[in-house]
Amino acid sequence: MNLGGSGANGLKWFAILACNSLQDFNWDDMQNNIGVYPYNGNLHLLLGTDSVNSTSSVILQYWAMYMNFGRGSFSPLTLRASWYQAARDAYSGHNYANTVKFSVAGDAACMNDYVQTNHYTPPQGSWTYESTQVWP
Repeated sequence: MNLGGSGANGLKWFAILACNSLQDFNWDDMQNNIGVYPYNGNLHLLLGTDSVNSTSSVILQYWAMYMNFGRGSFSPLTLRASWYQAARDAYSGHNYANTVKFSVAGDAACMNDYVQTNHYTPPQGSWTYESTQVWP
């Protein structure tokens, strides 16, 4: 993959809501051992999961709502915070067989990007990764 688009309207953020789509081990291996990068210098954040995850009819709806409007406060959350919070809220009150972790990889300067125009930072070239438990 060569995710990331140039220009003002280019692809800045990309989410892959699939089991193990952005595992810590695989990310480390790509970055440190084989030198494979699924992004180019224009991508801000790549969002995924670091475990098996369960389907939810509302998770992407929550993510979009939280990025644009917040959680009832009309104060939008960052893309990263929205990703994690949407999963927490979608999985709340359910029982699953495994711990569920979501992850975000991205340019360190872009980890607190907002979806609104002019509320994000251009990539600086230093990539980072984090994984967060969202259930239980």
